[in-house]
Amino acid sequence: MSRAGTGPGMTGDAAAVAPRGCAEALVSAYDVALLDLDGVVYIGKSAVAGAADALAKAKAAGLRVAFVTNNASRTPSAIAAQLTGLGVPTTASDVVTSAQAGARLLAERLPPAAAVLVVGGIGLRVAVRERGFRPVSVASERPAARWPPTPGGIPVP
Repeated sequence: MSRAGTGPGMTGDAAAVAPRGCAEALVSAYDVALLDLDGVVYIGKSAVAGAADALAKAKAAGLRVAFVTNNASRTPSAIAAQLTGLGVPTTASDVVTSAQAGARLLAERLPPAAAVLVVGGIGLRVAVRERGFRPVSVASERPAARWPPTPGGIPVP
């Protein structure tokens, strides 16, 4: 593996974060692996060849595995069920979605039980509700978070 900044086509910021390799097994060097889903664990509706076995071995060796996704349309439970069906036993607590990240950000800025205008799927509605907010579907319900901002409202692009 090439050293940082020496790989073909590596310039600027990309060169500074080039992979450097690891002399020991990753399960010895790290305590958790954060894995994207589509293209890493599965492609479409099928598991990536060898992914389930590799993840089982990593877990058996003591590596904690978490799955992260920028797909806000599904709930962590739905994603966990899909992964389990593909041979990767997973619970909802092993999954982090962009909807959860967004709801967490709102929790830092809004009072509990605030109305939040949700324009998205069930995954986003559930994440907002789980953070203690009241999801609303129309601006006439005067949400505390919406775009464009109103006096006292928090802009959320």
